[in-house]
Amino acid sequence: GNSKKGFAIYSLADFIAYDIYTWCHLSAYLKVRLWREEGLVMSSVEVKPLIMTRQNAQLKLRYAQPLMEQIQLNDELKDIKVLYDAVVTRS
Repeated sequence: GNSKKGFAIYSLADFIAYDIYTWCHLSAYLKVRLWREEGLVMSSVEVKPLIMTRQNAQLKLRYAQPLMEQIQLNDELKDIKVLYDAVVTRS
């Protein structure tokens, strides 16, 4: 009978529309931890951008940071880096 407060996180990835837009290749890994400590609700949030790439005709999710730090980016990664830089500078 008690009401509880909560939250929902929607659309961290777009697995269906992978080939429609290049920027759909960027998604996120989100880890939220909640716990009680001395009567207080504590939390920690970790967000890591991911990139979906093709490898041997299969899709593979990889952490974005190592890919974005490469000296030479292909055209697809150059497009994704614009969005990646905007996301990373805000977090």
